[in-house]
Amino acid sequence: MRHLKHLLTIALLATATALSADAVAQRPTSYDIANSYDGGAYTTPATPSVLPDVVIPAEEWKNHLQIGVGAPGWMQLLFYELVVTDVDYDKSYSNNNLSDELDKARTYEAKGYTVPSLTLEYGYKVKDWLSLGFKGFAGFKTQPYRHVGTNKVIYRENEILSALLFNVRFDWLRREWITLYSAVSVGAVVAVEENRYSRYAYGLPMLDLTYIGLNVGRSFYGFVEIGGGITGWGRVGLGVRF
Repeated sequence: MRHLKHLLTIALLATATALSADAVAQRPTSYDIANSYDGGAYTTPATPSVLPDVVIPAEEWKNHLQIGVGAPGWMQLLFYELVVTDVDYDKSYSNNNLSDELDKARTYEAKGYTVPSLTLEYGYKVKDWLSLGFKGFAGFKTQPYRHVGTNKVIYRENEILSALLFNVRFDWLRREWITLYSAVSVGAVVAVEENRYSRYAYGLPMLDLTYIGLNVGRSFYGFVEIGGGITGWGRVGLGVRF
């Protein structure tokens, strides 16, 4: 009787082991589920053969328009000091008299101001890396003369610079949010001097350079430039692509 119990126990254990092994063998794997279950079932996501293209604003939009302000460079200072010549009143008016001398004696030259240059640029992209367009510029310097007694401004001498330039821009690094570029501009500058007695105007050909420029943004962006010429040595501003 005791041997019969042992035989039954062994038989039950063997049957349970066999059933468990069979269940494990028949259980579907994650690979089977992903590949064999159809019609609203689990499927293996297809790997795209081509990655989606990243949109590069510098190539997608053909036009750009930007406005900036710049620190006056050596070219502007050269115009203010040399090209736009101060009027020598003693030579301009040969009939100086005591009244004129007294008039000059009662005034003194106060501190002058140079307004940072303003630029407006438009460009059209003829290639992904090449834009053609125009750049406008305006600069201003004023020199007040005050009364020695009252300190009141008696008159001012103003010097105005304006330029219109044909601009060629090279975008040599183009990314989704960043564009690096350089540019060269040629055109003409007009300088006007206004003083107490008269107005003078001069016109000269002009070359302007952007050594390196940086755009940060997409359709709306900010920019910073380092260059030389009439528009100043450093410029910052905002722009839009369309």
